[in-house]
Amino acid sequence: MRTNIIILLCVFSVVTLAVAKPNPVTKSITKEQFVICPVAGTKITPATAYEKTVFKGKTYYFCCAGCKPMFQKDPGKYLKNTATEKQPMKMMPKH
Repeated sequence: MRTNIIILLCVFSVVTLAVAKPNPVTKSITKEQFVICPVAGTKITPATAYEKTVFKGKTYYFCCAGCKPMFQKDPGKYLKNTATEKQPMKMMPKH
């Protein structure tokens, strides 16, 4: 039940950002300034990231509150996703 709520919150966060009116600040952001949430695969900017953490000297940014604890529980599982440059997932993985 808790996992379902976290997934719903993450999906809601992504949908809310997608339907929001364009922000003049993010309108001028170049492709290189975007980062990918290692858990959900969502494209975000460091400024709009919900959470962040440092792992082995590199900063990782997250799209919602549920992604950071999942990453911290098993970083290797999610770093495989970022290493292969996969397309963003439509929904977060079930745990």
